[in-house]
Amino acid sequence: MSALVPSGIVKIADIGCGYGSLAGYMRETPNCSRFVYTGYDINPTLIAACQQYSHLPSKSFVIGDCPTELVDFSVMSGTYNMAVTKDLIHWERYMFRCLAKCWDQSRIGMIFNVLVADKSHISDGMLYHCEVDKLRRRCIKQFGTTRIIRERSLPRDATLVVTRQKFSG
Repeated sequence: MSALVPSGIVKIADIGCGYGSLAGYMRETPNCSRFVYTGYDINPTLIAACQQYSHLPSKSFVIGDCPTELVDFSVMSGTYNMAVTKDLIHWERYMFRCLAKCWDQSRIGMIFNVLVADKSHISDGMLYHCEVDKLRRRCIKQFGTTRIIRERSLPRDATLVVTRQKFSG
C-alpha cells in the first residue's frame, strides 16, 4: 500500500477484522502511522471485543462485510479461507459478491490472501483452497490489474493485489 501511495493519508478497511490484529499491528508499526483504519466483521461479538480492547475509538469497528464509506484499500486477511459450505461454486460466488462490494468502495484497490492448491476445493476442515492463477484471471476480468505475491516460507498461500488501472495518486 505504501508503494502505491507514497505519501499522505491512506484509508484502510480491514474486512473480516476478527479480533483486530491488523489494527494492533498498525498501531505498533511506525511505518503505518499515516494509515487510517476501520475494521469490519459480520460477527457482532468480535466487533464488540474490538471496540472494548483495541485502544481505538469504538467507531473504528463496524458490523458488516464491506466498507460503509470510500476507502483507499480494502484488505482481507484470511477472510475467505474459512468456508461455511462444502459447495465450491456457492462459496466462490459468495466470495466474489463480497469482493465486488468492497471494490465499489475502494478507490485504489483490494488486497487479499488465499490458500492455494492445484485444484480448487473446500477441505474436510472447511478451508477454501483455490487455483490461484484461475482466481487471478477472474479478478482481472471482473476488477482489473491483479498481481500475485508469493512468499517462499508460505508455499500454500498467495496474496492478490487488485488495483484500478487508471489510479493517478
